[in-house]
Amino acid sequence: MTTPRLADLQLLVPEARSRVSWLLVALRAEGVPLEVFETARPPARQAYLYQIGRDPDSPTFGRTVTHAMPWQSAHQWGFAADLVFKVAGRWTWKEPEHGMWDRLTDLAKKADLRTLSFERPHVELPTFSPSSKGPPPGPSDTEAWLAWLRGRTG
Repeated sequence: MTTPRLADLQLLVPEARSRVSWLLVALRAEGVPLEVFETARPPARQAYLYQIGRDPDSPTFGRTVTHAMPWQSAHQWGFAADLVFKVAGRWTWKEPEHGMWDRLTDLAKKADLRTLSFERPHVELPTFSPSSKGPPPGPSDTEAWLAWLRGRTG
């Protein structure tokens, strides 16, 4: 079982929150229908997402959704968000118009956010490096992690 997806901008550290907020305004102004799909991600959810596509007995084998294990992702630290297209009330990873993913990349750079070529919806603070964060800050259970994160994000 996995933990639910969190899409609250308040779970991002202030620097990430302000940059992602600016990016969302810029995207809307250009008619690019990207919205926040996920912000902070508990370690248990990161572990679940990391396993997708890695079990040879699963129908999703070979279709991984993340390269990061728990605590290797900027999501656990409140430094990243995933933006996904929302068209007619439905989430889709398919561009409504060609070039919209590229536009996200261009505008993210203007917001001083880094994108990942292998994970198009992902934007993060460019200073994030999992090796610079040290060991996990405490228990991996979702409630303890959420309390720790809320202490960081104000």
